[in-house]
Amino acid sequence: MKILFRKPTMASYDRFVKTSANSPTKATRAFVIDNIVPEQLDALADDIEEYPAISMSLTDKLFALLGLSKDISVKKL
Repeated sequence: MKILFRKPTMASYDRFVKTSANSPTKATRAFVIDNIVPEQLDALADDIEEYPAISMSLTDKLFALLGLSKDISVKKL
């Protein structure tokens, strides 16, 4: 599966953060839809219908584009 996205904006991320406390599933879906290339929206909607958790995986990838990574470690000095 190949889906094209734009780099997420901070405004889109802020909307995600505000809505994620109430409904994480809806927030991830809205975040993914907010950042997809418009021509691929229908294909993504079909994929989400068939595989509902795909939006969570895609959200992780989009967060990585914003600099949020699971590979970062921090040490207290």
